[in-house]
Amino acid sequence: MKTFSNPLWKPILCLAAALFIAGCATTKIVTIKTVPERATVSIDGAEAGPSPVTQKLKFNPSSKTFAATAHLNGYQDGSVQVGDQPSAQKEYTIQLIPFQKTVRVESEPAGAKVLLDGQPAGITPCSQDLKFADANQPITVTLRKDGYLDGTVQIAYAPADQKEYTVQLSRFHKTVHVQSDPAGGTVFLNGQPAGPTPLTKDLTFDDANQSMAVTVRKEGYKDGTVQIAYAPTNQTEYTVLLSRFQKTVHVQSDPVGATVFLNGQPAGITPLIKDLTFDNVNQSIAVTVRKDGYKDGTNAITYAPTNQTDYSVTLEKIEAIPIQLVSIEPQHTDNG
Repeated sequence: MKTFSNPLWKPILCLAAALFIAGCATTKIVTIKTVPERATVSIDGAEAGPSPVTQKLKFNPSSKTFAATAHLNGYQDGSVQVGDQPSAQKEYTIQLIPFQKTVRVESEPAGAKVLLDGQPAGITPCSQDLKFADANQPITVTLRKDGYLDGTVQIAYAPADQKEYTVQLSRFHKTVHVQSDPAGGTVFLNGQPAGPTPLTKDLTFDDANQSMAVTVRKEGYKDGTVQIAYAPTNQTEYTVLLSRFQKTVHVQSDPVGATVFLNGQPAGITPLIKDLTFDNVNQSIAVTVRKDGYKDGTNAITYAPTNQTDYSVTLEKIEAIPIQLVSIEPQHTDNG
């Protein structure tokens, strides 16, 4: 039998044997754990179930590796590479990192209540540890302060390095235009003079439901009022119709048929119905009733009380005084 004694063959044979062994398929039972548990585990893209997961893996060739990944809401995906070696390693743990960051929320002005998805979380300025369902899902942060509109900001995990958030709060504010008919009335806002009509004014409210009492005052007219509220915000035009101090009166005399004079001016014959206009609530109009054979009768008509509309004047008759006539006869004197 012929043998090969050439020493060069030995390393070649060893190399061939090693390659043969390496090319053989091997199996290993592994357990994939996650922290926290119940994450969905996938191996080379195929879902394997919630952690912990135990799988028999076939390494063909033995140098093959498997990518084990884990997904859990609120956490970043984690992964680990599983290989045949070391053969004694049967357990692999994936530590999941939460979508979490610490943010600082400020408001201008400060002192606003912070609501995270509607739940109270503090007063500005404040720092909060926020946890997110995923990298892109935002948390709605609402800031609320008396006298200001609610301010909101959306805070997401990404970008992870953005941690400062400032919200500028706006007052309940609108610009209104107040007119009166007739124009030239003085406008009072909650009792304070604000200017003559027509008036354009910037108003600030304490809340969406607050209203301001607007009074328009003009000499010779009753005060006109209107309420101005923040809502609806698109209502900015307000018109106040001013009414005169006016009432209709009925002037009678006994006897009838007398001439009525109002402040010296003839106004008609009794019985008389007349629309009267006053300069103010306290003004009075002098009434004189005149008829031949009677003394003048007088009265005064005022705006208040407004329900007093009937006025009567009783005339006093002028009594005739008899005068006796004396007859004197002419007589002759020495002078003729």
